[in-house]
Amino acid sequence: MNFDFNKLVDFPREELERAVEIASTYTWDPDSRSIFSPENLDYKVKLLVPTDTPLRNRIPRTPGLGEAASWLKMTSKLDPGSTGTAIFFADGEEPGETTQSYFAATAPYKLLGRKVQIGLKAVRASSGRPGGLATMLEDRTNVKILEVMLGEEQAIIAGDSSTNADAFDGFYKQVTTNSGTMSLMTVSGLQPHFQTLHEAGGSPDAIVHNARQARALADELTGSGAIQRIILDSAGGITSGARVRSVINEVDGSEVESIVSRYVGGTAMIVQFTTPAGENCLEMEDLLPISQIDKDLAGVSLTRYIVEITALKVIHETFQMKLAGLGT
Repeated sequence: MNFDFNKLVDFPREELERAVEIASTYTWDPDSRSIFSPENLDYKVKLLVPTDTPLRNRIPRTPGLGEAASWLKMTSKLDPGSTGTAIFFADGEEPGETTQSYFAATAPYKLLGRKVQIGLKAVRASSGRPGGLATMLEDRTNVKILEVMLGEEQAIIAGDSSTNADAFDGFYKQVTTNSGTMSLMTVSGLQPHFQTLHEAGGSPDAIVHNARQARALADELTGSGAIQRIILDSAGGITSGARVRSVINEVDGSEVESIVSRYVGGTAMIVQFTTPAGENCLEMEDLLPISQIDKDLAGVSLTRYIVEITALKVIHETFQMKLAGLGT
């Protein structure tokens, strides 16, 4: 049903109740409690794409099912040299069989959300203004959508269910195999870590780091003896300086994106999002994508919940790395 929010106060109660979804298997407390069916806000999320949520913007998303996300983490390698079984076999014989090592991982879905509430005075004050209550509600909803996205971005990086039982475990918590240390990032200093991931079968897509490390990479380009780059416009004005957009992986020749995150502190992340075959190395599994649930309080106020139920899956954990000790 499409509502005219400007007429919400005078809207017949029975019409509101027709839009209410109540599951008979639940006992409500109080008995009169009800909620509206969630409305998927994915179309708004795709339009927002804030620059402060680079990981959320890049990690593939899949629909969830049940109480928790579950997947198999393969911990063994696939090449013949590592398996100890020859890839060749004689005519008339059967090919060799190998057994891979897997770790069964689970991640309970967690709820993220924000509340929008517009009181009776605001409802009445908005009457007669351009856009009225609908515009006010839309503006506040967009702000809360962004808040939820920012909160998810922080959780993707540093969520820890051991310190907050309501949170899902993030990258820092789930990545345990590969780690290293650096103080200031340099292109040459990153190459040994790229080699470690290459030998594990990976090829990183991005380095996610703090602002100080973005400056460190730029300083390497503009320091004494380095190539100085300037842009001269038609009026004789000069633009100086440099920002490192990506780094060449000297091991396999791939381009590794440099991503600055305000939520990364002294530990950077070397991340692979997908394999060359198109398999996801990381996933956000959504039991409920970002959605809005409207609740009417007898015409006295309008309450809207912006909610999401999701979990982070680090599927190819051996393709990821943490770099600690970085300056901030």
